[in-house]
Amino acid sequence: MKVLNGKGWERNLKYLLILPSVVVLLAISIYPLVYSLYLSFHYWNMSRTSSMDGFVGLLNYISIIYDKDFFNALKNTVIFTVSAIPLEVGLGLLLATLVYRAPFSSIHKVILILPTVLPPIAVGVMGRLILSTEYGVVNYFLSLMGLPRVDWTGEPLWAMFSVILVDVWEWTPFCFLIWLAGLMGIPIQHYEAAEIDGASEGQIFRYIVLPQLKPIFLTILFFRVIDSLKLFDVVYILTGGGPGTSTETLSFYIYRVAFRHFNMGYAAALSWILAIMVTLTASFIYNLTYRGGE
Repeated sequence: MKVLNGKGWERNLKYLLILPSVVVLLAISIYPLVYSLYLSFHYWNMSRTSSMDGFVGLLNYISIIYDKDFFNALKNTVIFTVSAIPLEVGLGLLLATLVYRAPFSSIHKVILILPTVLPPIAVGVMGRLILSTEYGVVNYFLSLMGLPRVDWTGEPLWAMFSVILVDVWEWTPFCFLIWLAGLMGIPIQHYEAAEIDGASEGQIFRYIVLPQLKPIFLTILFFRVIDSLKLFDVVYILTGGGPGTSTETLSFYIYRVAFRHFNMGYAAALSWILAIMVTLTASFIYNLTYRGGE
């Protein structure tokens, strides 16, 4: 079909078709990203009536080096990551192995993955209700056993444990789904050949299953580490970063600087530091796991 200028118009039609997507991408992703980088080199406090006070160069980034609250949030994030992810990966593999070997119905599988499909805000609210000091079901069972009630979100040690516990409950089903997909992708002939050769269950799992699940492990580790470094929702609902700053993660600290102290320039610098940390960590995990697989 001949359209206006013929072949010239048809050549440019593909660019016109992707133009709306490019405009949306620029508006909601590229522009905010570039503007946040620009903002990180300026001082801007939203509590003041004036606009930006001016260019400060690398001062916002240098200030991070002397910010004790930043390193406290970094410490909390690392503690959370190294505690929650091994539990989620291990429990997910255990559940996937049980489901793969045992006849589980579709309803049981749906129940297993239910926490993952819930909104994080709903998970945080449920965790807050379950772990409530006065009305929580956990303390109710503790009292039935004659044990004292625990202030799960009011004491620093128990508050971090509560955040880890809720996150494990939410994301273990995600790991379970990925592990199960990997197990179902292993050809049945591998198991049959190993059994003919007299391999035990442990040997089959160690030498047949685990090596073929390395790409699956990469996928799970990649996504969960990135998500854990950006943790915000559960902390915001469950503990509010408290008591004090004992459960304050990097994302929550950036939120506090931006929307409680209104220091947008410093918050933008913190956000870029977090983005760089996430990128470097993800690249390291990918390269390490890929080389190990090779």
